[in-house]
Amino acid sequence: MDAVEPHDEQALRARLEQANENLDGLVQDLHAVDDKLEALSRDRHQYRLLDQVCGALEELSGLGAGGLFWDARAAGGDGDEHLRLVRGRVDVFQ
Repeated sequence: MDAVEPHDEQALRARLEQANENLDGLVQDLHAVDDKLEALSRDRHQYRLLDQVCGALEELSGLGAGGLFWDARAAGGDGDEHLRLVRGRVDVFQ
C-alpha cells in the first residue's frame, strides 16, 4: 500500500471534516422536514374528519332534517352558510 503524503492526508482530513459538516446540516434539514410532515399529517387528518362532518350535515339537510342538528340556526339559513364557510376552509387546505 502506498504511503500518503502528509499534505495529502491533511487535505483528505479537511475534506472529510467538511463532508461531515455537510452531512450534519442535511440531517438537521431532514429532521425539520420530518417535523413539518408530521404536523401536516395531523392537519390532514383533522380536515378529513371536518370534510366527513360537513358531508354528514349536508346529507342530513338533504333529508330535510337539518334542524335536528342546527335547531334554530337552520331556520335562518345560518347552518347552510356556516357549512359553506367550513367547506371553503377544507378546500383551501386541500
